[in-house]
Amino acid sequence: ATARVDIEVRPVADGYLYIGEGGAIADRSTTTFQVAVSDNFFVGELTLNLEISHSSIGQVTVALISPEGTRAEFPVTGGLTTAFNGEVAEGNWTLEVNDNRNRDTGRVTTWSLGMIEGEAPPPATPVLDILATDASAAEAGQDPAVFTVTRSANTAGEVSVTVSSGGDAMAADYGVAVTGSGVTWDVATGLLTLADGAETAVITLTPVDDREDESDETVTLTLSSASGADLGTSTSASATIVDNDEVAPPPPSGTPVLDIA
Repeated sequence: ATARVDIEVRPVADGYLYIGEGGAIADRSTTTFQVAVSDNFFVGELTLNLEISHSSIGQVTVALISPEGTRAEFPVTGGLTTAFNGEVAEGNWTLEVNDNRNRDTGRVTTWSLGMIEGEAPPPATPVLDILATDASAAEAGQDPAVFTVTRSANTAGEVSVTVSSGGDAMAADYGVAVTGSGVTWDVATGLLTLADGAETAVITLTPVDDREDESDETVTLTLSSASGADLGTSTSASATIVDNDEVAPPPPSGTPVLDIA
């Protein structure tokens, strides 16, 4: 069951107090009460003031859920929490009251939310990952392998990372091109830089179509030494370069014999 209550907002000396009327608690069920907060500020400390009348109060549990989905458990008498620090106050706050026993009745007599304005949360640290978006390359037709470096969590500010290559393919086996808006690449050091707002860098490895017969080769790109960002869960990626040269047939063995008929 859900009870929509009328909320009275009372500015207080150090914050706001949102007061709601109580309601009946459904037997052996969950009853929720929602508060629509229209004030837009970052939450600091939050106090849930709560009074519940119930015949088996020990079987009642209480939680508060923020508009951003954060959930905090409370005693049946309410209390103070910092679980919502830095979240935006505006939106629907949900008081969840659980009756965990049959044939017991009760109600929320009074409840209110006291909020003190806090500070904005610190910006998230950018995260860099690399993926092989086309892991199959070939000398035939110089079909390239493509790697993508992505920045997530925060695109503000400049970040950089060193990209190194490994595997059994040599540097002479492929050419390298790096593209992307706001992306710079230092060929000598392997330093890849993403400017403020840049989200992706595309690294294209184009195989050299030589005449040397060789086995298929792999190339692995690895991220390290990030500046202004953290490395994500995918710090290396690999691709395969398929060779297109055939082995020359061996020379005939033995000495040729000529017969005259």
